[in-house]
Amino acid sequence: MDSFVSAFRRFPHLACLLLACGLAASPVAAEMGDVLHTIPCPGDNPADLAWVDGELYSVIFSPTEQRGIYRLDPQTGEVIGMVPYAGTMPQGLTYDGYNLWQVCLSCNSVFKMDPISGEVRDSWGAPGGGDGQPIGLGWDGESLWLNDSRDPEKIWQLDSLGTVLGQIPTPGDSPYGMTWADGVIWVSDNDVGGVAYIYKVDPQNGDILDSFACPDGGGSPNGIAHDGEYLWIAVNTTDTIYQVDDGIPGADVPDGPAAYASGLRLVLARCHPTDRSVVVRFESDTASRVHAELFDLLGRRIADTVQRTGSAGAHELRLARPEAAGVYGLRLRSGSAMCSGKIMVVQ
Repeated sequence: MDSFVSAFRRFPHLACLLLACGLAASPVAAEMGDVLHTIPCPGDNPADLAWVDGELYSVIFSPTEQRGIYRLDPQTGEVIGMVPYAGTMPQGLTYDGYNLWQVCLSCNSVFKMDPISGEVRDSWGAPGGGDGQPIGLGWDGESLWLNDSRDPEKIWQLDSLGTVLGQIPTPGDSPYGMTWADGVIWVSDNDVGGVAYIYKVDPQNGDILDSFACPDGGGSPNGIAHDGEYLWIAVNTTDTIYQVDDGIPGADVPDGPAAYASGLRLVLARCHPTDRSVVVRFESDTASRVHAELFDLLGRRIADTVQRTGSAGAHELRLARPEAAGVYGLRLRSGSAMCSGKIMVVQ
C-alpha cells in the first residue's frame, strides 16, 4: 500500500488512469516527510529559507555572483525580487512578522532587517564569538533559536537583543537548517555523501521527538522554513526546494500548489460578551490549517492560535482577549492566502 501511495503522489497522471478505468480515486492523507510539491532553487548552494507573508525567501550562499536573498513564488519558484543581504556570508534566515533576521557566518553576527529593503535595523554578535559557527535561525513568536555547528554543537535561545536565554543540544554533529512550528524545533543534520535527516526537537531539552529522511535521499538540507501548514526544505545536493508534510494530525488538505490557491475571508471579529476571548469567524475555500494572530499598535504579537478546518466553508476560532483596551490588528493566514482586519477592545 505504501508503494502505491508513493507512486500515486509522484505520478499524479495515474489519477486520470484510475478514473478512466471507472475506479474512484480517494484522497490519501499525507504523512510526515511526504513531498507534496517542488520548485527549483534560485541558484547554487542554497542556505536557509524563511516564509514571509506568502513568499519563500531563499538564501543562496555561493558562488559569489549568485549570493543573495531571493523572494520566490511558492507555486512556481519564480523569482519575485531580491533583498540585499547583510554582512558578507549570509546563512540563517527567519521572519518574526515584521523583521527579517539574518545570520552572517563570516562576521559571527545576527542582523535585524527590513524584509523588503534589507535596511539593517539592529545587529549584534552571535553567542560563541570567534569560537561559534552560527548557521540556521528560527523564531518562536518571542525569541530566536540559532544553530551553532562548531564543536560542541548546540542550539541557542536568544531574545531580540541577543541575550542568551538558554541552550539545548543539537540532534547531530552537523546542524544546518532550522525553523520553529507548533511548539517544536525542526533541525536538519547534514550528511554529505549519505542521506541526511530532519529532526523534530523538543525546545525544552533537545530530545528528538521524531525524524524523517531528506527528500530524494539528499545529504544537505541546508534550509528549512514552515508556512503555518507545511515544511519547506532547500536541498543543496538536488538544487530543489521541497514542500513537505509536517505530520501534524488533522484534516486532510489539498496536496501541492492547489493548497496555496485557497481563498480566506474574514467575516467577523469581536470580543465575546461573557468570557475573555476574541471570536473570529472566517470562510475558507478548502480544508486547511489557519493561523490567526493579534498585534498591538507597536507591531507586537500578543495572541495567536492555529486551527485545522475539516472542510471548506464557514468556521470560527477564538483568541485570547488582550488585557488593555485599544485597537488591535488581526491577521489570518493559510498557506499564501491571507486576510486582515482590526478589532476594538473596550474594557
